[in-house]
Amino acid sequence: MSVQTSVSTNFVAAIAGDIRGDAKTLTRVTSVALNNGLFCCVGANENKCKLPTSAAEVGKGYGVARSDVSRDPNFPPGGTASTTYQIGDSVETVYRGQVWVKVEDAVAQFGAVFVRFADGNSGNVQKGSFRSDADTVSAAATAAAVTGARYLTAASAGQLALVDLNLPQ
Repeated sequence: MSVQTSVSTNFVAAIAGDIRGDAKTLTRVTSVALNNGLFCCVGANENKCKLPTSAAEVGKGYGVARSDVSRDPNFPPGGTASTTYQIGDSVETVYRGQVWVKVEDAVAQFGAVFVRFADGNSGNVQKGSFRSDADTVSAAATAAAVTGARYLTAASAGQLALVDLNLPQ
C-alpha cells in the first residue's frame, strides 16, 4: 500500500482565458479555429468572431476567448487538433473584467496591453496573442495597443499575466 509523503503547494494560478471575479461576456460564433486566452475581434458580421489581422481589427475587439473546462483541446470532436474552439463553435469573449492571458514577452504591472495581428519578430506568429509593445518588424508594427486594457500583474515571456479589460460594447 502506498502512502502520501508530500503535498504540493506550488499550483498554477490559472489557465489562459480564466477569469478572476465577475466578468461581462459576449457569446459569438467563431469563424476560425482558436484557443482560449486569445483576443477575438468582429468577424464577417456582428455575430461572428475571429483573430485580428490588422490594427483596426484590434480596435474592434470583442475581448478574450474565455476558457471552457468542458472542452479538451487535445481531443477535439473533429477539426483542428490542439485547438479549443473549432469553426462554428460558440465562444464567450470577456470584454469587461479580469482575465488571465499568456504573454509573448515580459510585461510589467500596469503596463499597456498589445495584441498581435501579424507575424512578428522571434517567430511570434500567433494572432490574438498578448505582449508589451508593437513588435516592429521593418518599421511596421505587428501588434496594436488595446484601449481600455492594462496588465494587473507582471509576467515573463511564456507566462500568464492578469489583464483588466474595459472594452466598449
